Amino acid sequence: MLAPMLGLHIVAAVKWRRRAATNWTAYLQARVATSRRVELVTAETDRA
Repeated sequence: MLAPMLGLHIVAAVKWRRRAATNWTAYLQARVATSRRVELVTAETDRA
């Protein structure tokens, strides 16, 4: 429905949707790991 309004061919719109529908699991895991490292470094700095 949006493709014609934007002047996109339906095939292009479907390809765009597939590329945009990524799995965010890896990103979220990396964010959690980074957050934990920052908390550890901050805690160690506060103790010193």
